[in-house]
Amino acid sequence: MTEGQEGFATQRSFSLPTRINKRILIISGTVVAALAIISSCNNYYDQKSRDSSRERLDKIVKEWDADLNVASSTARIALSPPVMKLRDYAQSIDRTPVHDCFDEARSTLREYMDTTVQYFVKFMADADADLSRGVEQSPKLRQENEKKLEACK
Repeated sequence: MTEGQEGFATQRSFSLPTRINKRILIISGTVVAALAIISSCNNYYDQKSRDSSRERLDKIVKEWDADLNVASSTARIALSPPVMKLRDYAQSIDRTPVHDCFDEARSTLREYMDTTVQYFVKFMADADADLSRGVEQSPKLRQENEKKLEACK
Protein backbone atom coordinates (compact mmCIF):
# COMPACT_ATOMS: atom_id res chain seq x y z
CA MET A 1 0.00 0.00 0.00
CA THR A 2 1.32 3.40 -0.87
CA GLU A 3 1.29 6.35 1.38
CA GLY A 4 -1.62 7.97 -0.50
CA GLN A 5 -3.70 4.83 -0.24
CA GLU A 6 -2.94 4.51 3.41
CA GLY A 7 -4.09 8.08 4.05
CA PHE A 8 -7.26 7.40 2.09
CA ALA A 9 -7.97 4.30 4.13
CA THR A 10 -7.32 6.20 7.33
CA GLN A 11 -9.47 9.10 6.18
CA ARG A 12 -12.28 6.77 5.20
CA SER A 13 -12.19 4.90 8.54
CA PHE A 14 -12.65 8.20 10.39
CA SER A 15 -15.27 9.48 8.03
CA LEU A 16 -17.61 6.47 8.26
CA PRO A 17 -18.14 6.72 12.03
CA THR A 18 -18.49 10.50 11.70
CA ARG A 19 -21.30 10.05 9.17
CA ILE A 20 -23.00 7.56 11.44
CA ASN A 21 -22.58 9.88 14.42
CA LYS A 22 -24.07 12.77 12.44
CA ARG A 23 -27.04 10.63 11.47
CA ILE A 24 -27.51 9.52 15.06
CA LEU A 25 -27.34 13.15 16.21
CA ILE A 26 -29.86 14.20 13.58
CA ILE A 27 -32.22 11.35 14.52
CA SER A 28 -31.75 12.07 18.24
CA GLY A 29 -32.47 15.74 17.71
CA THR A 30 -35.58 14.91 15.72
CA VAL A 31 -36.81 12.54 18.43
CA VAL A 32 -36.16 15.11 21.16
CA ALA A 33 -37.99 17.78 19.15
CA ALA A 34 -40.93 15.42 18.55
CA LEU A 35 -41.10 14.56 22.26
CA ALA A 36 -41.04 18.25 23.16
CA ILE A 37 -43.91 18.92 20.75
CA ILE A 38 -45.90 15.96 22.10
CA SER A 39 -45.23 17.09 25.67
CA SER A 40 -46.43 20.61 24.93
CA CYS A 41 -49.56 19.17 23.27
CA ASN A 42 -50.23 17.05 26.35
CA ASN A 43 -49.80 20.12 28.56
CA TYR A 44 -52.17 22.04 26.28
CA TYR A 45 -54.83 19.33 26.40
CA ASP A 46 -54.28 18.81 30.12
CA GLN A 47 -54.85 22.53 30.69
CA LYS A 48 -57.93 22.44 28.43
CA SER A 49 -59.26 19.53 30.50
CA ARG A 50 -58.64 21.46 33.72
CA ASP A 51 -60.33 24.56 32.31
CA SER A 52 -63.41 22.66 31.15
CA SER A 53 -63.61 20.84 34.51
CA ARG A 54 -63.47 24.15 36.33
CA GLU A 55 -66.16 25.59 34.04
CA ARG A 56 -68.48 22.63 34.70
CA LEU A 57 -68.05 22.91 38.47
CA ASP A 58 -68.43 26.70 38.39
CA LYS A 59 -71.68 26.36 36.44
CA ILE A 60 -73.14 24.00 39.04
CA VAL A 61 -71.98 26.24 41.89
CA LYS A 62 -73.50 29.32 40.23
CA GLU A 63 -76.86 27.56 39.87
CA TRP A 64 -76.55 26.22 43.42
CA ASP A 65 -75.92 29.72 44.78
CA ALA A 66 -78.99 31.11 43.00
CA ASP A 67 -81.22 28.35 44.38
CA LEU A 68 -79.59 28.61 47.81
CA ASN A 69 -80.62 32.27 47.91
CA VAL A 70 -84.17 31.25 47.02
CA ALA A 71 -84.22 28.55 49.72
CA SER A 72 -82.76 30.94 52.30
CA SER A 73 -85.60 33.40 51.76
CA THR A 74 -88.37 30.79 51.60
CA ALA A 75 -90.72 30.18 54.51
CA ARG A 76 -90.23 26.92 56.41
CA ILE A 77 -93.56 25.51 55.21
CA ALA A 78 -92.60 25.95 51.53
CA LEU A 79 -88.95 24.86 51.74
CA SER A 80 -89.34 21.33 50.41
CA PRO A 81 -89.11 22.09 46.64
CA PRO A 82 -86.07 24.41 46.92
CA VAL A 83 -84.28 21.93 49.20
CA MET A 84 -84.98 19.09 46.75
CA LYS A 85 -83.45 21.21 44.01
CA LEU A 86 -80.36 21.80 46.17
CA ARG A 87 -80.10 18.05 46.78
CA ASP A 88 -80.20 17.49 43.01
CA TYR A 89 -77.21 19.82 42.57
CA ALA A 90 -75.30 17.91 45.23
CA GLN A 91 -75.97 14.64 43.43
CA SER A 92 -75.07 16.10 40.03
CA ILE A 93 -71.58 16.91 41.35
CA ASP A 94 -70.81 13.17 41.49
CA ARG A 95 -71.96 12.67 37.89
CA THR A 96 -69.90 15.58 36.58
CA PRO A 97 -66.71 14.43 34.83
CA VAL A 98 -63.69 16.39 36.02
CA HIS A 99 -59.91 16.32 35.68
CA ASP A 100 -58.15 14.27 38.38
CA CYS A 101 -56.88 17.46 39.96
CA PHE A 102 -60.46 18.44 40.83
CA ASP A 103 -61.44 15.17 42.56
CA GLU A 104 -60.62 16.53 46.01
CA ALA A 105 -62.33 19.85 45.31
CA ARG A 106 -65.38 17.99 44.03
CA SER A 107 -65.63 15.88 47.20
CA THR A 108 -65.28 19.00 49.39
CA LEU A 109 -67.95 20.74 47.33
CA ARG A 110 -70.22 17.71 47.74
CA GLU A 111 -69.60 17.73 51.50
CA TYR A 112 -70.47 21.43 51.65
CA MET A 113 -73.66 20.90 49.67
CA ASP A 114 -74.72 17.85 51.70
CA THR A 115 -74.10 19.70 54.95
CA THR A 116 -76.16 22.66 53.79
CA VAL A 117 -79.03 20.40 52.68
CA GLN A 118 -78.93 18.50 55.99
CA TYR A 119 -79.30 21.71 57.95
CA PHE A 120 -82.22 22.83 55.79
CA VAL A 121 -83.91 19.47 56.37
CA LYS A 122 -83.25 19.75 60.10
CA PHE A 123 -84.68 23.27 60.06
CA MET A 124 -87.82 22.08 58.24
CA ALA A 125 -88.35 19.19 60.68
CA ASP A 126 -87.69 20.94 63.97
CA ALA A 127 -88.76 24.46 64.83
CA ASP A 128 -86.31 24.49 67.74
CA ALA A 129 -83.36 23.13 65.76
CA ASP A 130 -80.03 24.81 66.46
CA LEU A 131 -78.61 25.65 63.06
CA SER A 132 -75.73 27.79 64.31
CA ARG A 133 -73.19 24.99 63.78
CA GLY A 134 -74.35 24.53 60.19
CA VAL A 135 -74.30 28.24 59.57
CA GLU A 136 -70.67 28.30 60.76
CA GLN A 137 -69.52 25.05 59.12
CA SER A 138 -70.95 25.56 55.61
CA PRO A 139 -68.96 28.72 54.76
CA LYS A 140 -65.77 27.08 56.05
CA LEU A 141 -66.32 24.11 53.75
CA ARG A 142 -67.07 26.49 50.89
CA GLN A 143 -63.83 28.41 51.50
CA GLU A 144 -61.88 25.16 51.68
CA ASN A 145 -63.42 24.13 48.38
CA GLU A 146 -62.45 27.45 46.75
CA LYS A 147 -58.83 26.93 47.83
CA LYS A 148 -58.80 23.45 46.30
CA LEU A 149 -60.32 24.73 43.07
CA GLU A 150 -57.69 27.47 42.83
CA ALA A 151 -54.89 24.94 43.43
CA CYS A 152 -55.83 23.16 40.20
CA LYS A 153 -55.29 26.14 37.90
